[in-house]
Amino acid sequence: MPPSSSGHLALPFLLHVPCPGPPWSMLPPDQAGLAPSRDRVGSVNTVAQDPIALKIAATSVNVVPVQGSCARAGCSPSLPPGRSALPRRLSPPRDDHHPDSSAAAFCTHFPVCSRFSLALRCNFDETRLALEARNNALEKLQQSMLEKEQMLEQIQRSMQSAEEKRHASVSELSAKHRKQLESLEAQLAEVSAERTKASKTIQSLQMVLAEKDSKITGIEAASTGEAARLKATLEEIKGELTHLKDQHEKERQSWEAECESLREKLEALESARFRSEIESAKFRNQLESELSTQNQLLQNKDSDLISAKEEISRLESEFSAYKIRAHALLQRKDAELSAAQNSDVLKAHEEAIREAEKEVAAALEERDEAIQDLQVAQCRHSEEIEARDLGLAELDKKLKNVMKKLDYVTSQFLSEKESWEKKLASVEESWRLKCESMKGQSNGHVEDHLQKNLGEWTLKYEKLKEEHESFRDISDRMIEEKEREIAKLLNANKDLHHSLEAKAAVSPMEPKKDAVKPNFRTPPKCTNIGSISCPVKYFQRASK
Repeated sequence: MPPSSSGHLALPFLLHVPCPGPPWSMLPPDQAGLAPSRDRVGSVNTVAQDPIALKIAATSVNVVPVQGSCARAGCSPSLPPGRSALPRRLSPPRDDHHPDSSAAAFCTHFPVCSRFSLALRCNFDETRLALEARNNALEKLQQSMLEKEQMLEQIQRSMQSAEEKRHASVSELSAKHRKQLESLEAQLAEVSAERTKASKTIQSLQMVLAEKDSKITGIEAASTGEAARLKATLEEIKGELTHLKDQHEKERQSWEAECESLREKLEALESARFRSEIESAKFRNQLESELSTQNQLLQNKDSDLISAKEEISRLESEFSAYKIRAHALLQRKDAELSAAQNSDVLKAHEEAIREAEKEVAAALEERDEAIQDLQVAQCRHSEEIEARDLGLAELDKKLKNVMKKLDYVTSQFLSEKESWEKKLASVEESWRLKCESMKGQSNGHVEDHLQKNLGEWTLKYEKLKEEHESFRDISDRMIEEKEREIAKLLNANKDLHHSLEAKAAVSPMEPKKDAVKPNFRTPPKCTNIGSISCPVKYFQRASK
């Protein structure tokens, strides 16, 4: 809907919508410019200039045409084109001192128009905020789309560089494999030539071996006569050896009898040593039992002494208590004597004093007797302790003497045992030397010329055998080495064939990979504000 020639918006109907927002005087400073001024009363130029905002306002506000209100306000229902629905005379008067005076005057004269303008203003603010948020979201989406396109370009460049590198490496590997194939073919030719040479050498060696075998057969035929003669001489030597063995067997039996007698003596000495150890153990046990009895007696004496001391201390305590009682009784009697005036009382007191003195004397005598008994017991106990100490010292001396005797007997037994072992070792060594000398003498009876001939023939035979074995080992080693080289070359040839087949299978797949490229199109422009979500959906489809 275009604006009129006078700059106001032509409205064929009025809007009845309550405005939840604050009045124009309560708007924030950044939206204060949106309030109607004296130059823009009754007109909404900003809304008229933005068709998107008009469309959002028309869709988000309930539009109800009200003709009666316009008639009451002086608005004609039908206006000629180019004229505004609100006349110029409805604009409020100017007031430079109060910024909201024009709005207040306008609202007092025209309540319906004021409600319409407030609702329009509130809708305009809401739509402006929503548009800003959506514009920001669109800008972010466009920026992310640009980043994704840049990343895709970089990935395509890296893929192209990787393809170029792969082609270069494949070409290099093919050249290398060709060179290796050529070198391996040359090696195979060399190996085949060497194999023919080795077969020729093996044939020549086999000829030499056949000649050597013929020589060996001739030597063996010649050596059979010598072997028969040598067997006869060996039989004679064997007879002499059996005679010597019989003599040695007789001497060995006599020495064994002597050794048995020596062993019996050793066993008797060992049994005597065991018996002496048993007797010493018995004597030691006896001494230990005597010591235990003496210790028990000493403990009994100690307990008797302790009881006597306790008895003495008890008697001393009783005597002290008796003295205290007697002293108190005497004091009381003195007091009674001083107080009494009768002679009969004095006589009775004197008799009581005499009886008390007699009791005290008897107690003193008992104390002296107990002291004497204690002294006698102490003397007897000290004598018994001295006697026990002397007995213990004597027992220690006896034990030491017995231990010395045992040590001497064991050392003597060990020395005798070592001497007998040395004698046995010397006898065995002498017999071993005699046997060796007899064997040497028996071997020395063989004739020297026969030994020389036999040694020469055996040396020749061993030399021929060693040559034959060395030739056989050399030929076997050469054959094994050549077979290993041939197996290596065959394995390398198989590996090369496998690698070339794999490359031939991979090369037809390369154009298919180049043909598959993603088609990233630019998102379509949205002409409708209600379809703002279309770039997001398109981006989601493209990412999938």
